[in-house]
Amino acid sequence: MNENTIYTAITFAPVQGFIEKSRKLRGLYGSSLLLSFLAEVICRGAKQKGHRLVSPALVNNAKGTPNQILIQGQYPEAQTLFAKIWKIIVDTCQTAIEKEYLPHESYCWNRAWQAWGNYTWEFFSATGETINDARKNVSEEKRQRGWTSINWQGESSSLSGVDGIAWSGMDKMKPDQNYDDEVNQFWQKLAQALPDSIVDIEEENKTNKGEQLSIPELIKRLILLDNVKNQINQKVNDLIVTQPPSIKKPKSFKELNRKENKEWTGWFMGDGDKMGEYLTEIGNNDDQLYQFSRRLIEWGKALEDELDALNITQVDHRIVYAGGDDFLGILSPHENSDTFKPQHCLPLLYKLHDNLWVNLSNSLKKQFNSKRELTPSVGFVWAAPGVPQRDVLQHCRETEKLAKNNGRDRLAIRILFNSGNHLDWHCPWWFLKDLLESYRDREGKQNWTHFYNDVAVLESRHAFNKNNYEVALSLFDIYFQNKRQIVLDNLWNNENPKKTGILGDQTQIKPGNEHKLLNEWIINLAKVGFHLYD
Repeated sequence: MNENTIYTAITFAPVQGFIEKSRKLRGLYGSSLLLSFLAEVICRGAKQKGHRLVSPALVNNAKGTPNQILIQGQYPEAQTLFAKIWKIIVDTCQTAIEKEYLPHESYCWNRAWQAWGNYTWEFFSATGETINDARKNVSEEKRQRGWTSINWQGESSSLSGVDGIAWSGMDKMKPDQNYDDEVNQFWQKLAQALPDSIVDIEEENKTNKGEQLSIPELIKRLILLDNVKNQINQKVNDLIVTQPPSIKKPKSFKELNRKENKEWTGWFMGDGDKMGEYLTEIGNNDDQLYQFSRRLIEWGKALEDELDALNITQVDHRIVYAGGDDFLGILSPHENSDTFKPQHCLPLLYKLHDNLWVNLSNSLKKQFNSKRELTPSVGFVWAAPGVPQRDVLQHCRETEKLAKNNGRDRLAIRILFNSGNHLDWHCPWWFLKDLLESYRDREGKQNWTHFYNDVAVLESRHAFNKNNYEVALSLFDIYFQNKRQIVLDNLWNNENPKKTGILGDQTQIKPGNEHKLLNEWIINLAKVGFHLYD
């Protein structure tokens, strides 16, 4: 093979699992930053070796570099570099605790830190004569996974419930002894020594012992500290001298502490529809693939600033990651707002689609001379303050999947209660704002209680027939005048890419379910709408 005709595809895992174990927003941000940082290290290292980077393009995006990497040429050094960088991160965090924060503590925990330095990640790399071959081969590599699990003794982390609690004597633990007092003392001292409330300390006169984290959870928090972050960046700079990557400090987390503020929060997660087909059109043209990747990552990098510029009142937003077409954000009360309701989040979501995503799609169509619309499916979760963050993230993924499965190019909304119960509804982007803002109750106002109560009464009387949607549609017509025919004319996906069907793709449902689906769509509209505008 000629070196110039070979492509190398690289990825690593776990990604979702690494993020899922983040039960606090600091950990969530730290995990996102670490994933992007590690991916960028591989890309920068390849460029330093003289290889051409095909995807992702590098635009110095602190929290959005995808971990699916494609390089022209063979790059066998990638795994060694990846392992070195991760070891730098682990060793720097361990040393910071031992030398800076708790220097007088007696430590017996090297073996545990070394285990996490060696076995946190799986690394996958494969080559091919074409871009598509390299991608296919690395997918085959991932199917033959050989995972090494790290075992521990004693109690498990107070946040994730998996992996052992990190403490200074964890390597000397014996199964028949209780170490609760030593563990509690260590975490009390560490919480007091660390700045910026990196670890929650025990509250006075409370039985709660405070946070007791595992080693990877602790690493996610520590890299947000300036001194730790700067040490890691400097050590990485010594290895990668050509445009080295760097971990960047995010905004404060104080206003986003869901447990303390006891506020409901909005979470949105989305990505582009049928990106595989879009990439297939580009095919094996590495120049176009690089430009396409660059455009997406530039969009992701600018997303938070673009949302700032929209100046949506009452809502503070935070982008956790925007890795090209994949993004996750959090919506919380603005510091100047007295009330915060899900209806306040809707204008930002409209703008995200209508102003930012449509502009992205149009520019890509023009740049690549494509007729294909690049559409987004987004899940929005309005989460009660008592729902653990790990569960909220899972609901975000499920809600985004609902948008995908119900026809794509739409927003799926989930109202998530403290009990774990939830309500779902979805609607195409082209119809969403017009529909919700056209609602009028019997008094000509926008009180959704009337619609909600009518649906509840009719449900109790079993008035909705699964073989007939006339009752539901007649009720819909009362509260959404002049919208009945629009619904009937656009129930299913058609050849017009800008008019995704309200109920999605008819070929994907069981025959005879049409009436049942429209009944459910209207019933769920009443229930979700009541909570959106309550």
